[in-house]
Amino acid sequence: MSHLVVVGGSSGIGRDIVPHLELVGHVVTRLPRDEYHPVGDALLFCQRYRGVQDWTGEVDASLMRTKRIIDRAPDTVRSIVVMASVAAVSVEEEQPVSYHACKAALVEMVKYYAVTLGPKQIRVNAIIPGLTIKPEARAFYDSHPQLEATYRDITPLGRIGTVEDLANLVDFLISDRSSYLTGQTITLDGGIGLRSAWALARRVSPALRNIPVTQRKAAK
Repeated sequence: MSHLVVVGGSSGIGRDIVPHLELVGHVVTRLPRDEYHPVGDALLFCQRYRGVQDWTGEVDASLMRTKRIIDRAPDTVRSIVVMASVAAVSVEEEQPVSYHACKAALVEMVKYYAVTLGPKQIRVNAIIPGLTIKPEARAFYDSHPQLEATYRDITPLGRIGTVEDLANLVDFLISDRSSYLTGQTITLDGGIGLRSAWALARRVSPALRNIPVTQRKAAK
């Protein structure tokens, strides 16, 4: 098992996955905000900027702090995992452009550090979580059953992701079972990202389900 240092994680996914990782035997330490010298053999970055739309704050929280900690990481570190976002690869309109730009930059940083830290046998990977039901959101979905039913319908695996799903992936990435995996961004979304826009529209709107997929005329 690993000694995992979690950067961020005071709320949301970063906070909620810690008990699951401890349950399978990992020792977990949360890194204080102004500390840059973690001691452990794995790092998990879950931080995000929660202030008003502000490029300086977003860049410092998401990018510069990640860089400072990785650059000062001790030789004991063997695996680094960055929790990215779907905003790194698509547009989430409720989030500002600074959030999108920084999440995309994190994915590129993962590739860079995978190459430059590879000779030290340090693996660096990212996770893009799909929709994940956090414990505090369970009551919301219970009170909106149609919303959850829609997500289940449009997701190939037929369910919404859980915190346990993310914890299981982190557990794999920081273990020796992933000893030859680095520089990858893994999307954990139950397959929903594999459906085309047209396929999603057909599943969401019953009125579209009987319309032929192709608009081409049948060959004579």
